[in-house]
Amino acid sequence: MSLMEYNFILFSTSGSESYKTEFPQRTLGVYRIAHLLREEGYTVKVIDYLSMLLNDDESRETLKIYLSIHSKKNTIFGFSSNFFFEFIKREKSSRKFVIVEVFEEFLEFLKEEVPACKIILGGWSNASQVIGKNKNIDHWLIGYAESCIQNEFKKIYNGEKLDKIIHINSDDWSVRDAKSPFVKEDWILPNETLPIEISRGCRFKCKFCSYHLLGRKSTDNYIRSPEAVLQELLYNYDNFATTNYYIMCDTFNENVDKLKIIKSAFDEFKNITGEQVRFGCYLRLDLLDAFPEQIGLLKDMGIKSAFFGIESLHGPSAKSIGKGLSRGRVLKTLQKCKDAWDDASLFGSFIIGLPEETRETANEWCQLLYDNKVALTCWQVRPLYLRQKDHPYITSTSEFDRNIEKYGYTEYKTNDNEWSLSWKNKHWDFEEALEFSKYWEKKFKENNSITTDGNWITAAKLVGYSADELNQMYKYKFFE
Repeated sequence: MSLMEYNFILFSTSGSESYKTEFPQRTLGVYRIAHLLREEGYTVKVIDYLSMLLNDDESRETLKIYLSIHSKKNTIFGFSSNFFFEFIKREKSSRKFVIVEVFEEFLEFLKEEVPACKIILGGWSNASQVIGKNKNIDHWLIGYAESCIQNEFKKIYNGEKLDKIIHINSDDWSVRDAKSPFVKEDWILPNETLPIEISRGCRFKCKFCSYHLLGRKSTDNYIRSPEAVLQELLYNYDNFATTNYYIMCDTFNENVDKLKIIKSAFDEFKNITGEQVRFGCYLRLDLLDAFPEQIGLLKDMGIKSAFFGIESLHGPSAKSIGKGLSRGRVLKTLQKCKDAWDDASLFGSFIIGLPEETRETANEWCQLLYDNKVALTCWQVRPLYLRQKDHPYITSTSEFDRNIEKYGYTEYKTNDNEWSLSWKNKHWDFEEALEFSKYWEKKFKENNSITTDGNWITAAKLVGYSADELNQMYKYKFFE
């Protein structure tokens, strides 16, 4: 029996040292691309948790041997880089971001071991922009890559000459009938929490948000059919005993009808298997306030973790970004959720530096969090990040990014090595907002009754394998 040689070997890293993730989670994109490539007849291997493999001497050498054996002369090595933050660092002298040595050496190894290979990068994060400039990266795909399978991917594999930076302008790939992207050789652990995409894009347009497909309509192209959702649930259960999920929708509760449709799939899954789906998801509080029946629907569906982008408990600041729910209604709705959802974790995300926010107003509501006066399990406080609207590597910008002066911001420093810009307004500047965030994060962590690790899935206890356990299993089993 001959050893498998792969047309594509794709890498991802799930969970990040940068965020001190106790329980790493798989990201979805690299598996989706692998699935679509397999449908086109290519042989594909996904290697996840790359940071753990490269940062352990024994695992790194095992990985190199494995790649030497299973690579073809023209294998394409692809990196899904949106969560590659641990592979870049900021130099103390220049303050510029650079690639860490272990990853730089890995790219060199691939080029030396498989001289005819191509190395492609996908993603649009800060890490992508640093790594994408590396001499060993042949092509950097910026945008949704599903629409590239029969075009750019095929051309690269066939050796056609393309630009190094390829902007993907198409986002018309439909998620409606998408199948589970996982296969047995992905080495999914029994009852591991898996990502699942129920819809793509967001019908809302928060002014600070730069995600793709903002303001999209609730059309069939962007929302999975209940049949496809049920098929994925059953496939994952039959193959991996999976009942735990984190739902990747930007706004899972965008309307009541969507929840009812997906609930029908969850209910049918339970009828067939006897198992209850358990999940975490991103929710909007104002919709739970406006449509309180959603709270009961989510309870019945099996919610165990909710991520709320609350952003600020200062009314004028929240209103400035399109979140007009008063503080009183925010607190009341959060308490309703906490009371209804039993042991579910409620995670809140907050931004320092929004319009109308001052040190005084931010200190006041941060103290409420510290004193456990808000019905949240855990939370994070981060400064406002604005993108350079004319940066050549940025494909999506926020309303704030495009019109900073309109909202009271001015740019006072730009670093060409980063996607973000340093801003200031009449109350403070980016560095001050950053230091303020760090101060309160430290205070929160000193309060032992609060979980502030920034990980809403971990807080829900949906993931059963720690980073140390996973690393040990990868060392001895993954490359068998």
